[in-house]
Amino acid sequence: MIAIRKITFRESIAAEVLNVTKQGLFLFLRIPALLFDLPMCSFVRKISENERKIIMGQLEAGDILLTSDKLFPAWELFAALLGSPNYSHASIYEGEESVVEATTFHSSGNGVVRTAAPLFLSGRKTVCVIRPAYRSNDDKNAALCWIRQQMGKPFDFCFNLEDDSTMYCSKLVAKAMNIAGFGVNIKKNFGREGHTPDAFLQMTDANIVYRKNETVIEKMMTYFSLTLAIFTLLAGLAPLWAICLALFGIGGLQLLMKM
Repeated sequence: MIAIRKITFRESIAAEVLNVTKQGLFLFLRIPALLFDLPMCSFVRKISENERKIIMGQLEAGDILLTSDKLFPAWELFAALLGSPNYSHASIYEGEESVVEATTFHSSGNGVVRTAAPLFLSGRKTVCVIRPAYRSNDDKNAALCWIRQQMGKPFDFCFNLEDDSTMYCSKLVAKAMNIAGFGVNIKKNFGREGHTPDAFLQMTDANIVYRKNETVIEKMMTYFSLTLAIFTLLAGLAPLWAICLALFGIGGLQLLMKM
């Protein structure tokens, strides 16, 4: 006989708090990004249609896609502090113009999702395509099969390398590479081991298929929007940030009403 464990009141409240926190985090990061996407707020170039066609023309199933999204300079800085100064996101191209990634910004609310490659290759990003030297098609298919089985899993906000029930971007790709027989470097930050996007640049059995290096000016302009955000926040002229904070408060009130 299978015993059914009841969820306690405390556990239900904890789950609700986590859900509200995730929603608040999404809005806190996403809404200011809409502001930073305005030409007056960012001088970082967008991926052109020509560049997107060049990348799409070179992609093969099993390729690793590394990106650095300039709409999120604070996240770029955080990734750099963790030992990944070049790229802040990793994903895998599964073929048929589809990218599998672990992200916090998908409309479904899931962590591990599919994103159309043309959509993925848009915005103010720098892109690097890495092609692992798979020993056989069986190894490549094993990695792709495993990564498809992770679809729908929640995002790993704890960045726990040992817990396979949740995934963050580099962890998802690294474990797929492990399935295919590749080793991926592990870094230790704040006493916890994990993978970073730049670790895939150090893979010995892989080649860089596409990479467009940034100029010094482009790197400097990356943090223009972050500087603007800090300035407007300190000056008290940040209505979008105020909206985010208000939504945090509304979420908290809803939680209290449910209690």
